[in-house]
Amino acid sequence: MSTQGFGIASDEVIEYLAAATIRGNIKGTSIRTRDPEKGAFIDTELLVIQSALNDAYANGEIELDDFAITWLFLAFGPRPVQVAALKEKDLLVSENDEGRLYALRIPRAKQHGQKARDSFKTRYCGKQVGNVLDSVIAANMERRSKHPFAGEDWPMFMATGPGKLPGMAWHLTSQEVGRVVSRTIGRITGLKTNARRFRFTLAQRAVDDGKDKHTVAELLDHSDTQNVEVYFEASPAMVLRLDRHLAMEMAPLAHAFAGVVVVTEREARRGDDRSSRIFDRSLNNVSEALGTCGQMSFCGLAAPFACYTCRHFQPWIDGPHEEFMAALIADRDRLEAEGYSPKIYAIKDRTILAVAEVIQLCVAEKEIRAEVAG
Repeated sequence: MSTQGFGIASDEVIEYLAAATIRGNIKGTSIRTRDPEKGAFIDTELLVIQSALNDAYANGEIELDDFAITWLFLAFGPRPVQVAALKEKDLLVSENDEGRLYALRIPRAKQHGQKARDSFKTRYCGKQVGNVLDSVIAANMERRSKHPFAGEDWPMFMATGPGKLPGMAWHLTSQEVGRVVSRTIGRITGLKTNARRFRFTLAQRAVDDGKDKHTVAELLDHSDTQNVEVYFEASPAMVLRLDRHLAMEMAPLAHAFAGVVVVTEREARRGDDRSSRIFDRSLNNVSEALGTCGQMSFCGLAAPFACYTCRHFQPWIDGPHEEFMAALIADRDRLEAEGYSPKIYAIKDRTILAVAEVIQLCVAEKEIRAEVAG
């Protein structure tokens, strides 16, 4: 405007504005402050997500692709573009005496001057995630029969249309991948989330576990360490002092209990099988059973700790749940007093919250029965 003769400001003001630079937004605030809605997930939230995700898929509430994509973010903390660029051939499978072993070639995607699939990082892939991706590939066979592909260039997660990017036919876009994660987690847990929070969580947990900058940069697939400094600046994670009162307050929010409370043993699935009874024989030696296991096949999980968060568990309305929760909290307090890492004793937190929820459900059921009887 000034150069066109309008004279809106003096020459000094024009020179100042031309030389001035506007500072960008401060980056990493949500990480430094451990923002509960934008920063890394805390351990309890991660357990909620994992449990709700597995239960939702087992109950047919979410599709296989949504289940697999979300688990990839839990396992690797990738960027959405990296998941969108995955192809079936990126799942590397080998076999030995222990069964199938998996590794995953993850496209680096964000390297300057390179296309999405010009370079890769090969990561170890646990059997749980590997088995899920195997299932995705098997499900893709039927879909592939309807769309011709050349060679082995098939996408891991198929879109509804061929798209326009060369070499990426029938791939989801990064925006679609991001929406899958936000929609899936939001629907099954109510948590506000996005793909970046899983990436923040991967890095922050590594830092909290004592990993150095180079290791964290490698986990995030950064070429240097300058962008991981913010995770080391974040304030230490708060150690939650979990007692009975707080457990009872948090239980309705955590939704940790996945089973069904039964009034009597006869009402339980497998109630006629005495071997299905669940006892606490490790902490307080209470002689009464806590409930019944409805699982028909072998379970290798530690009873009764894993039972309260398992959908096959059927706690009895008159079971000694109060005593079991008191013993869990006492054992947690002991580990904390002896200086163990919070990572160790916080493992019990989800079970404690599940037991608290069972206690509340039992009290509510007893009140209902008393009103009906009265």
